Order: sequence, then C-alpha cells, then structure tokens
Amino acid sequence: MTTPKKPARKTPLFVWIILPLLLPAILYGLIHRAFLSLFFVPYYYVFPDHDTYILDVKGTPHQHQLLAKWRLRYAKLGFVGRIRRAVFRRRRKLSA
Repeated sequence: MTTPKKPARKTPLFVWIILPLLLPAILYGLIHRAFLSLFFVPYYYVFPDHDTYILDVKGTPHQHQLLAKWRLRYAKLGFVGRIRRAVFRRRRKLSA
C-alpha cells in the first residue's frame, strides 16, 4: 500500500522579495542586542538596586520597608565592594 506523493509547493513570489530585506533587519537586531547585553548584563549584576522589582509595585508596606533598607545598605557599598559582592554571590550560588 503506497501513498500518493503530494505535489511540491512553490514558494510565493512575495517571499523572495521580502526575504532579502527582512534578513539584514533581523541580523541587525540580533547583533545590536548582543552588544547591548555586553553592557547591561554586568551593569544589573553589579547594580541590582537600580532596577525596579515587583515588590516595588505590588508589595506590602513591610516589603517596601525591607526593600528600602536593602537599597540603603547597598548604596553604602563602593564600586569595588559591589563587584566583590557580585562575584562572591555568584560563587555562593554555584557552590550551593
């Protein structure tokens, strides 16, 4: 028992017109994001207190106080202290 072969579908003409325009735009976007991530990933890793968290918006007053206390302690760290903390925090997560 054999099944009949389906005829091969031809690619529509508009795909061949749009593809050369779309491919460079996609590549530009991916390369652009890669370069931006080289800056922003380490930035948010070293400065986590500059980011907005869900608890800032939907948290209870007690959680707001805890976040303010955490941000105050983190603001007292210098640049080298922030880098040291980010590196050691990563080591603690990997060893646990």
